[in-house]
Amino acid sequence: MIYIVDDSIGALVFLKQCNVGGNVIIDNLYFPLAMMPNTIKYRIDLIEENVKGNILCTNPSMAIYFKNAITGLEKFYEDFERNPGTVLSNKIFAEKFGGIDVQVLVNTVVDGNISSYVTKNLLDSYIGDSTMVYVMEPCIHYYREYMEKSYPNVKFKFLFDYIADEMGEVNTKSKYYVTGNRRGFYIGAEELLGGNYASIRRLKW
Repeated sequence: MIYIVDDSIGALVFLKQCNVGGNVIIDNLYFPLAMMPNTIKYRIDLIEENVKGNILCTNPSMAIYFKNAITGLEKFYEDFERNPGTVLSNKIFAEKFGGIDVQVLVNTVVDGNISSYVTKNLLDSYIGDSTMVYVMEPCIHYYREYMEKSYPNVKFKFLFDYIADEMGEVNTKSKYYVTGNRRGFYIGAEELLGGNYASIRRLKW
């Protein structure tokens, strides 16, 4: 059994883009965890205590605290050392690589406030004149197709590709869990991604 862990909708974007399955735990009680390193450590301990199965983490700021999880990060470290570039991620992870905190763009996805004008201006400011960009924030993979089409001279590497390569093929039926607001989360997920997420259950951790 595999459990896919994130603090927001990024895990659902991962399932949709990579066409895989698995039980999903959205630890959104204290979102965004990327702004609270001490809270992350506490939440990771809770997850590891309560989850009986393999863990896959789609949020790098959480992933670095897991003792044993599929994260895709080892291959990223190798690529970044060999070919440095601009790292787009959440605060904790981005700072480790002199990268850029993209929380404002993340919020457009989480809040369902999608605007092509805002997206373009934010990505223009993040990418600048970079020719090598590592997209290491799960939520902004929502804009993957837009990035690849709008910046043809930029070579992008995506976190989800690293994770999918490490994960291999998993086609199990998905179940969904949240630790915070259940109704608000599933309604937002349905509006953003389509599909039906009303089966999401709330964990009382």
